Amino acid sequence: DYMKEAAGEDALTSVQFWQAERKVRDRVDKPEYKVKMNIALAFSNKKHMTEYYHNSSWLEHGGAPDKAARNAFVYQIDSYLKQNGKYNKNESRITFSDVEDCLMLVISSFSNRTSYENQTKKAITNKGIQEAMTEVLRHQLEIYFIENPLEADKIAAQVLINKRSREDAEKTRRNLKKKLTSNMDITSRVAKFVDCRSKDVSHREIFIVEGDSALGACKQARDPDFQAIMPIRGKILNCLKADYDRIFKSDVITDLIKVLGCGVQVKSKSNKDLSSFNMDSLRWNKIILCTDADVDGFQIRTLLLTMLYRLTPELIRQG
Repeated sequence: DYMKEAAGEDALTSVQFWQAERKVRDRVDKPEYKVKMNIALAFSNKKHMTEYYHNSSWLEHGGAPDKAARNAFVYQIDSYLKQNGKYNKNESRITFSDVEDCLMLVISSFSNRTSYENQTKKAITNKGIQEAMTEVLRHQLEIYFIENPLEADKIAAQVLINKRSREDAEKTRRNLKKKLTSNMDITSRVAKFVDCRSKDVSHREIFIVEGDSALGACKQARDPDFQAIMPIRGKILNCLKADYDRIFKSDVITDLIKVLGCGVQVKSKSNKDLSSFNMDSLRWNKIILCTDADVDGFQIRTLLLTMLYRLTPELIRQG
C-alpha cells in the first residue's frame, strides 16, 4: 500500500511485491542464520525513491541492501537491453544512476544477526544478506521481464532515456568547462603577467618590458586602470631562423601569444595549444615594446618585432 500510494496512478509500471527467505552466512567460519526480505518496487518517469530497512530500522546509507540493488538492477536491465538489441552500436552500458532516476524501491529485511557499519547504525555490512538479496532481485527481475514484456520495454526505454540525457549533460558540461577555462582570466595562466582593470579593448594597453627589474618600476609608474605589463627574460628566440617546433617550445613566446589573445597565423602540429589567428580576439588597443635604450634593448625590440612578423604578420599590417 505504501508503494502504491508513493508511485501514484501515473507510474510507468505496476507495483511489484516480492517476499523471500534464505539461509545465509557471512563467512565460512561464521554460523548460519535466516534472513527474510520484503521487496516492493515500481518504475516512474516523474519521481524516484530508494529506501532500505533492516529489523524495522531505516538504513539511511543502505550498505548491503544498496549494494545488492545496484548489482542486480544494472545486471538484469543491461542484460535485457543487450538481448533485445536496444543499445546503439558501440554505446556504453548503463549505470545505476540511470536506473535510479526512474526507480521506486523499498526493501525491508529481517535477521537475528546484524553487522552495522558503525555505531550510528545507518548501514549494515552482512555479506550473506547482500549475496542473498542480489540473487533474489536478479531472479525476480528476470521472471518479471519475461512475464511482463510491455512493462520491460517501458523500463528499458526510460533507462536509456536517462542514460543518454546524462551523457548529453556531461558532454555539455565538459564543453562549457573547456570554453570557460579557455576564456579564463589570463593572469591565472601566465606567470608574472600584470593585468589592468579595464575590460574595454579599445582602451587597454600592454607594455612588454625587459626583465623583473623593469616590471617593478613600470608597475609603479603605470595606470592600473588600462595599462598591463608583461615581463620577458632577456633576448627571445630569433623566430626568423628557428623552425616552428622550436618556436612553440619556447615558454616566453607562447606566453606572449596567450597574453595578446589573437592566436597565430601558423598551421603546425606544434602550436596545438594556441588558437588560430583572429584579429577580433586581440585583447589590446596598443602593444608597447618597452626596453632599455642600449644595444641589448634594441636587439630585444628587434626580436619581438621579428616574432610578430613571423607568427602574426597581420598585427603589423594593421599597425
